[in-house]
Amino acid sequence: MKKPAKETRAENTCLWNICSLWTCTWIAFLAMGLVFSVEEGLYGQSSSERQIGRIRLEDHWQIRSAVLATEDGQQVSQPDYPAKDWHPTRLPATALSTLIRNGVYPDMRIGLNSFRIPDASDEFNQKHDLAKYSYLPDRRNPWRDPYWFRTVFELPESVQGRRVWLVLKGINYRADVWVGGRQIADRQQVVGAFSRYRLDISEAARPGRNALAIRIHPVDHPGVPETQLEPLGRCRNYHKEIMRDVTLPMFIGYDCMPTVPDRHLGLWQGVEVEWTGPVDIRHPFVRTELPLPSTSPARLTVSAELLNCSDKPVEGVLIGRVEQTGGEFSAPVALQPGQTKLVVFKSEEHQALVVKNPRLWWPNGYGQQPLYDLRLEFYIRKQMEQNVAGGLAELSDQEHVRFGIRQVSREIYRRGDAHGLRLYINGQKIFCRGGYLQPELLFDWDARRMETEVRYLAEARINLVYFEDIPVPPEEFLDVCDRYGLMFGNCFYGCFWMQPGTNHPEDLELLDRSTVDIIKRIRNHPSLVLYVAMNEGETRREVYTMWREAIQQHDGTRIWIPSGSFPDYRKDVPEWIRPDLPVGVNDYPPKSYGWMEPAQFFRWVREKDNWMFMLESGAPSVPPIESLRRFLPELEQADPASPLYPLTEAWAHHDACSYFKPFDEAVRRIFGQPKSVADYCRRAELLSYDQHRAMFEAAQHRMWDITSGFSEWKLNACWPSVEWQLYDWYLRPMVSYYAVRKACEPVHVQMEPL
Repeated sequence: MKKPAKETRAENTCLWNICSLWTCTWIAFLAMGLVFSVEEGLYGQSSSERQIGRIRLEDHWQIRSAVLATEDGQQVSQPDYPAKDWHPTRLPATALSTLIRNGVYPDMRIGLNSFRIPDASDEFNQKHDLAKYSYLPDRRNPWRDPYWFRTVFELPESVQGRRVWLVLKGINYRADVWVGGRQIADRQQVVGAFSRYRLDISEAARPGRNALAIRIHPVDHPGVPETQLEPLGRCRNYHKEIMRDVTLPMFIGYDCMPTVPDRHLGLWQGVEVEWTGPVDIRHPFVRTELPLPSTSPARLTVSAELLNCSDKPVEGVLIGRVEQTGGEFSAPVALQPGQTKLVVFKSEEHQALVVKNPRLWWPNGYGQQPLYDLRLEFYIRKQMEQNVAGGLAELSDQEHVRFGIRQVSREIYRRGDAHGLRLYINGQKIFCRGGYLQPELLFDWDARRMETEVRYLAEARINLVYFEDIPVPPEEFLDVCDRYGLMFGNCFYGCFWMQPGTNHPEDLELLDRSTVDIIKRIRNHPSLVLYVAMNEGETRREVYTMWREAIQQHDGTRIWIPSGSFPDYRKDVPEWIRPDLPVGVNDYPPKSYGWMEPAQFFRWVREKDNWMFMLESGAPSVPPIESLRRFLPELEQADPASPLYPLTEAWAHHDACSYFKPFDEAVRRIFGQPKSVADYCRRAELLSYDQHRAMFEAAQHRMWDITSGFSEWKLNACWPSVEWQLYDWYLRPMVSYYAVRKACEPVHVQMEPL
């Protein structure tokens, strides 16, 4: 994280830094032969004059379909362009989310409003008569053409003569980028939902007002979605053409997620502008190592890539400091024009990277979560004129990395012919109580929502979470996990996406770049403990080989798992995955997604080896009627004479599909036909409480001699849902939340069913 220029240190702090950095900097410059007199000054400028910084472009965006905004990028990217009738928005933003915010389309999260919005598929529109809802002329499909995303921002005078960078953290799917009337990149260069793009806009950006215009193109292969409108019936099928793209394939819809009509056309993560000197610090990484079983001292390895953006050779020094310890280290660096160099600092060579009595990061329930701050600064030798000896040191760039000191390891243990995984943090085994999360359907995922969700999970004694639908969550989410001690398992390629025998995705080079960038983006977070290639099924050989090499080369400090599809009894294992078996975790049957006699979970733990570390089992959790009324506006109009009362098409659309059927049947079998909607909700809550408590209690009743962890599908909902969740979309905790919290209390007395 770059420090904005306006956030300068006080003068006394600056003087302290100069003194403390003097020794290591002087030695480094001696090594390069860059000796200069003390009178000329070490830095050449005070802290308040350092001309580096960063701004986040979150608010004051506008969007408009390219069908309606017919001007070219040169015009749209001018600060004085009259953006009349454009729709205001904030980031993250997609075309659809913005149009919903502005009332052009109804909120698709309510009732059957999804069927009042055209889809990206013309075939789907024709089948369901949705073209009539297009807001564009001639009922044109609103998601067939690009959208302009535009904002105006201010840059300080200090950017003059600096390198200015535009950082796109997540676009979907292709983009043409313009700044100040100049095209910076086109749709062939900026493509793919999972890559960040750092674009040099130095020639276009200037002090004062600037305009950024991004023309974002839809996915190449939107696919034809399916509906889910029969109560307790067939689920949406997500095996669609969209899987050919490096995008968000699950958002074409499946059992617990509706189809997103525009397929998330837009900026689904943040945008920033940064300015530096000619040398740019990129991808800093802190590896921590403990001499287990002892936990002191901790040894750090710090690395960073330095890019010389200029057309001249540059010599300078890279200086690092761990703020909580005061330790400093440095190294001289010489860079040729355009050269990128990886600089590595090892504890064997720098005593400052040896931390005695470190404050260790622990998972939720096992200790505290202290964090450390690393500062990296690169100073270049400023050439002097007229044969004056020596030169001044000028700050070119600085980076801030927050990290935790902890070590991840595992043990594969045996029970008969089966294997289980025990996860260790700092040499202590951790009983994993976890589950899957989903991103908010339209990425209306602000800091407050993230904080609330993670706090709920931590208070319920959950300590491990995963994503299936996105391979790279916002860093703000991982920041919160770091603070609350929620371990994170990153599922790169989701569920049944890149299997053998398919061409999913088609652009493997783009997938490779995206995978590497994902690793570099998230690897400093202490909460990150697992890499999973796919959580269900297995990847194609070329995808798995690429993925495995990438995580070893660019990280190597986490546990990696091919998928949850390799229980010990499976025989048809692809040869390229065999070297990484056994994995000790799985999501194979027997398990439940609907309803099961509570005693059955206990029997499965004792009798079925796949429950040594079960990755998926779950039960529906119907929201209280106060929430149902908010997203099912016709809730009370259901026909009481219907055998499925109060279930309707809207219930099915909001996830009461075939997975919900065993649960619904149990409600009626145990309690009889409901007399009202509220009656149904109360009965469902009783069953939901029993199911959620039983799953976790069963996994814990043979802790360590059989089980080492359990994960639930799933912990939250991406939209208002009647299915798997501990708290509803409105962030109201449910009985399932209290059941899990009770089952996972530190000292817990429980009854073991026969």
